[in-house]
Amino acid sequence: MACTAGSLSTLHSGGYLMSDLDLNALQPKAAEKVLPFLKDMLAGNAPLIHSIHVTGTSLTADFDESLSDINSVVVLNRMDLTFLESLAPLGKKYGKQKIAAPLIMTPEYIDSSLDVFPIEFLNFKLVHTTVSGEDLLAALEIDQMDLRLQCERDIKSKLIWLRRSRKR
Repeated sequence: MACTAGSLSTLHSGGYLMSDLDLNALQPKAAEKVLPFLKDMLAGNAPLIHSIHVTGTSLTADFDESLSDINSVVVLNRMDLTFLESLAPLGKKYGKQKIAAPLIMTPEYIDSSLDVFPIEFLNFKLVHTTVSGEDLLAALEIDQMDLRLQCERDIKSKLIWLRRSRKR
């Protein structure tokens, strides 16, 4: 997974090119809702961002504007506190519109987390669209043994929980 700095083209004072945002794979209502969020997130931050991916039901026929959250993964060139600080106020504004806070990662974080969160990364790989930048998620290689171990761990944990709650 190669990381190329400056994946988003920039214009004047931290702007970005609208042509860099590809929302065509999203359900139309989801695209309409997420565009202002993306604009606000990119304002002044475009050089920090490697890629932006939208995941989940906003890409499927199951999307329900009144119920479904719009989920995303933002991959930064490197972790950056100023980006996180600029993102924080957007939560209040867009959370009410069912736009979930994006998961923030770096290419290195993704590489080092595939074995720990294989189910989650497999889900990202299978149900995502890259709206800007390099599509790192499509090329993910999920180890079958890591996937099996997480499934087994999750099932056994739930079984233990069920047994404990039955005794109460």
